[in-house]
Parts: sequence; C-alpha cells; structure tokens
Amino acid sequence: MRKRLQVFMLFFIIQLSAQGQLVSLLQPHLEPFRASKKIKTIRQFGSEGIRKKNTKFKLLTEANFNAQGKLLRNCRYIPELGSWYHYHGKETQLYEYDDKGRVITYIQKVEYPNPKVSRTLYYLRYKYHDLENTTTIYYCDPDGSFYRKADDSGDSTATLQYAEQASSALTSNQNSQVIQDTLQNQYVIKEYSHKQKLTYEKIIQLNKENQITQIKHIYYPGKITEITHIRYDPNGNEIERIELNRSGKIRNRYFNTFNPEGLLLHTTWTGPKDVLIQIIKYEYAFFE
Repeated sequence: MRKRLQVFMLFFIIQLSAQGQLVSLLQPHLEPFRASKKIKTIRQFGSEGIRKKNTKFKLLTEANFNAQGKLLRNCRYIPELGSWYHYHGKETQLYEYDDKGRVITYIQKVEYPNPKVSRTLYYLRYKYHDLENTTTIYYCDPDGSFYRKADDSGDSTATLQYAEQASSALTSNQNSQVIQDTLQNQYVIKEYSHKQKLTYEKIIQLNKENQITQIKHIYYPGKITEITHIRYDPNGNEIERIELNRSGKIRNRYFNTFNPEGLLLHTTWTGPKDVLIQIIKYEYAFFE
C-alpha cells in the first residue's frame, strides 16, 4: 500500500500505518496533492435538497493542512436531523507530527451548541521504537496526561509490530488480522470473536497500478456478502464507486468529476434506480 497521505473526505475513513503515516485501506475519493500548488484548506459542501434550480449548499467538512501536506485538522459539521439550516454540532480531529512526519498526537472531540457540550472522545499519543520496529499507542485523559497503553485493554488499536519487508502485518490483538496476498494482489482483513471464530472478512483487490478496484465484505455466519466496485480514469482519479447490497443490487453510486490538475470538483450521489440523493462540491485554498 502507498504510504502517502490519503484522505477520504466523504466518509472520513482515515487510518494510521505502523510508521505513523496517515493512510487508508480504502481508495479515497479525494487525493488533493496532484495540484501544482500546495493545498492549505479543503471544504466540502452538500446540497440541501434535490432542486433543479437554485440549489443551496451547506458546509459539511473542512480539512486543514500544513505546508508539508500533512493533515492538521479535520472538521465535520453535523446538521440537525431533518434540517440543513441549523447545525446540530461538529466533530473535529486534530493531528500533531514529529520531525519525521509521523503522527505523535491524535485528538477527536465533539461539540454541541444546545445544550452546550464539548467532549473529547479520543486523545491518543504515539511513541515509536525504531530499534524494535514497534509503535506504542497510549490513551490519554482529555488534558493530555497519560492514562494507559492501548493494548492494556485488548483494544484493536493495540501496539503494532511490523517489518519493512514483511508480506503480512498483525496487531498484538489476536482478534484482528491483516494479510497481504502478493500473488492475488490483494489484502485480506479478518476479524474473530473472543472464541476465535471468524466473524468478518474484508477482501481488498488491487490492480497492477496498486489502485483498489474491489472491496468485498463477508459477514459470518452465513457468508453474507456486500461488494464495492471502483473505476478510474487514465490519470488514476477515482471516477465511479458502486456499492452493492447483499442481494447484488445497487445501494449507492458515486460519480466524481475532476479538473485537469486532478482536483475533485464535485460528486453526484445516487441510490437505487439512480435516484439522486445529493450533490457534493469541493472548494480549495492554496499556500502562496
């Protein structure tokens, strides 16, 4: 998998590699760093309703980057249920890095205006042991003081162990496993119950350019399967994503439009029978 920053703005699927780089096991809808200028801010707007004329757009997300292209802040605005005109709250993710570009602090918090509530959901610190090729993750109190190691609780974000040339990666939590199948050019993620029975499997298929072309979700028992297909243009931009339900019928379809520099301009989101759900557009600010 590529170790460069990848941001999936639509659903905020962001993961950390063992080396502390922000990566995603899902091909993102948005890879902004193909632009000739360095991006400072990305804003995502969603249509308030399905109108043919005078469609209004509401700010959904905002991401801020430093001059090195590292994500500093990711903010998702949450509208009130059934209303696009009032915000119910916002969720914010904050990142800090060391001089090697590795994440050392991750904070996730939520804020609600009525009643006024501010709560830190996660405060994590990352400590890297280069000689042992290990990373220890610490849960912290909201003020940043150390609380406990992640692996003390058996959480899936446990201490990671990795080897630079390894063909597989395992967490110290035995309930999850990531396997790289180099022959099939795919990743297989397996999750087990506390009785070590397989409960879930994700198969991520890549093409020869290492672009994800298919994601298969298999739920046990019963082997219930859901599949996502992804298609790219000649420049490597993701132009279409189709999510199928367990019956093999289309649940969601996303069409992406890019400018000549490879920046995502807007996404058209449709549901079953191609019914329009929402139009999403993107705006950018650049470093001078």
